[in-house]
Amino acid sequence: MWEAYRMRWKRKRLLWRSFRSRHQLTPVVDRTSQISPRGVLLFATIRNEFDRLDAFLENYRSLGVRHFLVVDNGSEDGSAEFLQTQPDVSLWVTHASYRQSRFGVDWLTWLQIKFGHNTQEDEETDPIHTNSPTNCLLTAHYDSKLQRLVFQHDYSLWPEPLRQE
Repeated sequence: MWEAYRMRWKRKRLLWRSFRSRHQLTPVVDRTSQISPRGVLLFATIRNEFDRLDAFLENYRSLGVRHFLVVDNGSEDGSAEFLQTQPDVSLWVTHASYRQSRFGVDWLTWLQIKFGHNTQEDEETDPIHTNSPTNCLLTAHYDSKLQRLVFQHDYSLWPEPLRQE
């Protein structure tokens, strides 16, 4: 019983921390009005990822992501400028400490609270389309033989046309 109580308070404390972190984010391009109520969203934090951004966006667009909500943590390589030109990207910037934001989790949690939910209350809620960040689970593990991180997608929660097993 006490464990459940303690965990509930911990969750509330972390949500409050995310709520407070919203002041660290400055909107650069806000296209959130274009978010479809049943579209798939992707939340990401980046820093100096210009070389990978085009392939990153193309890959997730092909998987069915309809809108990207990105926090740029002080890029100096043109990443923010590139993202501003993308029609399906909303961009926020911050120069606050990545580590003190729990490695970007506080910022992304705030954006998920604000934008990551189905806004059509009269429509039957389909768990596949609630824009939950758990719709596609991306896991990473270190492969000691390959000497690099290996990413793996879990598509089990995606709608049938988007599933690529």
